[in-house]
Amino acid sequence: MWQRYLLDGNVTFVQQWLEPMVRLFRTVYIPKYLRNITTTTSATTATTTTIATATTKHLRNTTTTTTTAPRSPPRPNQCWWQEEGNDAMEVSISGSGCRPTLAAAMFGESQVILHLARLNNNHNHNNHNHNNNTTEWLQRLQDEFAYWNRLSQQIVLHLHWNDAQKSFAVVPLSTDNATYDEAKHPSVMPHCNLTATRLPKNEPLRVRELFGYVPWYFEGLIPDASRARYLPQWRHLLDPHAFAAPYGLTSTERRHSCFNFSFIHGNCWNGPSWPFETSRVLTAAANVLNWPYHHRKNNH
Repeated sequence: MWQRYLLDGNVTFVQQWLEPMVRLFRTVYIPKYLRNITTTTSATTATTTTIATATTKHLRNTTTTTTTAPRSPPRPNQCWWQEEGNDAMEVSISGSGCRPTLAAAMFGESQVILHLARLNNNHNHNNHNHNNNTTEWLQRLQDEFAYWNRLSQQIVLHLHWNDAQKSFAVVPLSTDNATYDEAKHPSVMPHCNLTATRLPKNEPLRVRELFGYVPWYFEGLIPDASRARYLPQWRHLLDPHAFAAPYGLTSTERRHSCFNFSFIHGNCWNGPSWPFETSRVLTAAANVLNWPYHHRKNNH
């Protein structure tokens, strides 16, 4: 949506999405997906006391108070959790948990909300009949989602990064069941120990999976000053022992003992190549390759 605006400049089209996106983030994403790593409970009350739903009347003529974001620097003691199937990666080796894909997506969502709030604020200021209440609400909105944007970035960079593996990885919580039911699914390969693979808790797993490249999909998530730390991840992409295969990139690195393990399910993304996931990685790769151009452009 924001990329479309950058192309056609249609302010009216993008302005209509601000309130629905804010409402979705506050009422769905935060209560459903945000978790405290220590308690593994919903982290809504830990981060905000009450979050008022954005409505049209707030923008027009009221001074309804919205929650101010915490002022302390964001720390990765929280995460964005999701069941693996809802992340479109059913039967992955890492299983459910705090996922770099979702954290990266929350960075992108909050970033677009920030862009829209700033755009609406500028449009309001340029309007001769601008509403001071609207300006105040939009400024509070920018403060709030600047916090979520920073928090999501910190979660990706400092929670999901496995420096030994040089990859962004899933972080299972203490409530995530690490035990694999071999009685129910006896076809698992004998050399694949999923129970051991999905440990330790609260730490990035030692599994390289293709969705670990998704943080590179979102421009600005990985700061220029930190790129050297994370770039070694790309060495594995075209490694035939990792993701490179005759018929496309595999969804899990080929050297892993649980690569392509059997499971009674139609979609098992623990090995097979999947065009959807490949397309995300190709966009991420394009961002990496285009970085020198954007870097020069932003510094001149």
